[in-house]
Amino acid sequence: RRFNSTLRERGGGDYRLKVTSVLRTEANVRSLRRVNRVAVDSSVHRFGTTFDISYTHFMMNHLQPPYRSAEDLKELLAEVLLQLRDEGRCFVKYERTTGCFHITVRRRDTDDKLAKS
Repeated sequence: RRFNSTLRERGGGDYRLKVTSVLRTEANVRSLRRVNRVAVDSSVHRFGTTFDISYTHFMMNHLQPPYRSAEDLKELLAEVLLQLRDEGRCFVKYERTTGCFHITVRRRDTDDKLAKS
């Protein structure tokens, strides 16, 4: 929602984010490791708190202007993710080899408990 809201504030464009990975099983991880050298056995995708969003491919909802470059959309997405990270809502890793942002959601209740101790 924040990505689309920011996009509207900056002149529009009707784009959706492309989620490239969410939950992975052990079998998924084994299969992925055969073709992706950065994949690890202990993938955090196995816990349902991590997902990847492509920064090289965005989906247009409608074929009408204004059109945005992939680089412009990538920068906007990076800005939004940085805000969410700074708010303590997630961890973000920039994945160069796979063309995605690797995002792990932070649990508020756990963070609150840690802050109080």
